[in-house]
Amino acid sequence: NCYYEVDHIISFSDIYKTFIETIENLEVNEIKTYYDSKKHRQFFDLSDEYTKSLNNLWVDYHKENATFQKLCKNCHLLKTQKKK
Repeated sequence: NCYYEVDHIISFSDIYKTFIETIENLEVNEIKTYYDSKKHRQFFDLSDEYTKSLNNLWVDYHKENATFQKLCKNCHLLKTQKKK
């Protein structure tokens, strides 16, 4: 069986870094996130009010700037590990 996952062609972390640069007076240290190891994804902690206030901006920015590709699960893992 071959399982596929959706991969960001431009890495998620690079998109996130450019997003941060677009927000004036952003308090980067105040943004709360958490990593879900089962989904292999970083999420905003929407229980934090400051972080929640950025969520709609982020969703729009990500929608406009992310492009995706389908990779087998192992290929996706290898690509992710190479970035580290």
